[in-house]
Amino acid sequence: MRNVTVLITLIITLPFSLRLSAQPEQIVSYFQTDGRYDYRTELLQLAIGLNNDNTDQAPIKLQALNNLPHQRGQRWLKSGKLRGVVSLATNKQREQDFLAIRVPIMAGILGMRVFLISSDQRHLFNPISTLEQLQQIPLGFVQHWGDIEVLRHNKLTVVPATRYETVFPMLTAGRFRYFPRGVNEVFPELKRFRQQYPTLEIESNNAFFYSYPVYFFVHKNDHELAGRLEDGLNKALTNGSFKALFVKHHAELMEQLKFDQRNIFILDNPTLPAGTPVPDTQWWTNTSLKPQ
Repeated sequence: MRNVTVLITLIITLPFSLRLSAQPEQIVSYFQTDGRYDYRTELLQLAIGLNNDNTDQAPIKLQALNNLPHQRGQRWLKSGKLRGVVSLATNKQREQDFLAIRVPIMAGILGMRVFLISSDQRHLFNPISTLEQLQQIPLGFVQHWGDIEVLRHNKLTVVPATRYETVFPMLTAGRFRYFPRGVNEVFPELKRFRQQYPTLEIESNNAFFYSYPVYFFVHKNDHELAGRLEDGLNKALTNGSFKALFVKHHAELMEQLKFDQRNIFILDNPTLPAGTPVPDTQWWTNTSLKPQ
């Protein structure tokens, strides 16, 4: 009995950090691992790290699944086969399928779209001044991406592609005239695909914007993980590290894309759940971006 008492006394007097490290880690996976998701991955790591530092729960260890296709990863997450986190732009269906951590992680920037074009089509975009003119120019988009319905709802002419990788040869072959891309996506894609498709360039006169908040999502019943992610994100907002990380990844892009010199067409997004707030875009633009 005396030995048990001594052991309990030793455990109680151990520093909290040592007691915490003795708990088994919780493995949480993510599968969005290509360069387009670098910022989101760093933010996920930041949020988990801040939560691990200030909780008496078992620490979370993040595990990258580099070879898991996105659609399969989402199916596994939805079914419970995988305990993990995915970052997605929200819509009604996704908030039914998963549990959303309603802290916008992209400050609305994913809804700002510039156009990848082939240089021989540049002349089509110089005279555009109205949404009606833009609606006449066919664009390419991956058919399973959630915001394809936003584009169709706004009467843009959409040519669907079955897979992401097929968009670029279709664009340069003239199957459509532009590929709208998020500002965090367009430069990595240009660097990745321009050697194979040397006529690719970023159109310089136009853009469109729609409200499209991006959240982290977990399994519908994983309230414990959702709570811990929300805790970490809120701590990052409070201490300024969230905004600092966002600016680190996006300030230079915004400067290069010169939005104050573009025609920005505001689109409506009918796919959002009721009550979804308009993103606060002040982290990256002084331009008024109020959806119609």
